[in-house]
Amino acid sequence: MGKNLYELKDSKGVPVIRELIRLVKQGDGWLSYTWPNPEHEGREEPKLGYVVKVDDDCFIGSGIYGPGAIKP
Repeated sequence: MGKNLYELKDSKGVPVIRELIRLVKQGDGWLSYTWPNPEHEGREEPKLGYVVKVDDDCFIGSGIYGPGAIKP
């Protein structure tokens, strides 16, 4: 809370928040990145996230870890 995460990058250099916002400005989109998985003691794992614009001030997103998160 209270932290600007706009420039946050994953361990592979993907600017996660910046990219999710870029996708939302287009309406919606998918992003592959690496993120700590709380189910595996915070170990970084591939994650596939989806975001969609709700209105000019809000968006919602969700993601999945595991085999479904890896692009073919």
